[in-house]
Amino acid sequence: MKSLTITLCLSLSLSIVSTGMSWSGDYQKGLDAAQSGNYIAALKEWRPLAEQGHSESQFVLGLLYRNGKGVEKDFSTAIKWYLLAAENGHAKAQAKLGYMYVNGEGVNKNYVRAYMWGRISEINENREGSELKRIMTIELTPAKIEEAERLVRECVKKDYKGC
Repeated sequence: MKSLTITLCLSLSLSIVSTGMSWSGDYQKGLDAAQSGNYIAALKEWRPLAEQGHSESQFVLGLLYRNGKGVEKDFSTAIKWYLLAAENGHAKAQAKLGYMYVNGEGVNKNYVRAYMWGRISEINENREGSELKRIMTIELTPAKIEEAERLVRECVKKDYKGC
C-alpha cells in the first residue's frame, strides 16, 4: 500500500511537471516564431495555451490582435484576451487594458476604468500601470478618483474576476 501511494504521488508529480514543461515549450515555440516574424505560427502555439488559462499567452494574443500581427486588427478580441490575462493577475495586461479604455479601443472611453486598471497594474508592480494611473489622476476629478479607488478595492477583493 505504501509503495502504491508513493508511485501515485510520483506519477502525479511527473505529470504536473511535464505539463508545465509543455506549456513552457509551446510558449517558447510561439515566441521564437513571433520573433522571426511568423505570427501565424506563434498564434497556433499560443492560442491553445491561452484557452487553457496560460496568462502570458492570453496577454500576447491581446497584443497580436491589438496590433494586427498575424491576424486582422480586432480591438474587441484584444480586449477579450487582455481581460482574461488581467483576471489571472497579469500586470502588463492590466495596464494594456487600461490604455484601451483611455483610447476607446474595443470599449467606450472610460477614464475611471482606465485609472482602475492602471492602479491594479501598479499594485502588481508594473511601471506602465503606475504611469497610466498618474496620467488619469491629472484627467479625473477627486470624486472620480475616489470612485475608481472604490472599484480597485472591489476588484482586488474579487481577485480581479468580473471587474
